[in-house]
Amino acid sequence: MLHGRMSASTIMEQCGKSCPTTNAAQAARFPGNLAYWRLQQHLSQKQAADKLGVAKSTWSQWESGKRTPSIFYLPLLGAVLKVPWCALLSPEPTDCVRDG
Repeated sequence: MLHGRMSASTIMEQCGKSCPTTNAAQAARFPGNLAYWRLQQHLSQKQAADKLGVAKSTWSQWESGKRTPSIFYLPLLGAVLKVPWCALLSPEPTDCVRDG
């Protein structure tokens, strides 16, 4: 389980000066990308939610687009799903994934 919260400055330090802002189009892609990467890790919604430390219903609402997580969850979601967090907002889920 992941604990703690990252500050905005920590997130900005991790993604550097090219840190993208979240726009409506990226937000619309998020639910599908979240589900895609969860399934790539062979995790159920409950397993993924438990790793992140949120309720299964919260994760389910994120995937259905009924709710959107705080931007502070993006690095944590990336860590749980073993992908760069930008992969959760990319037009195609694999656009942001680096080889090796």
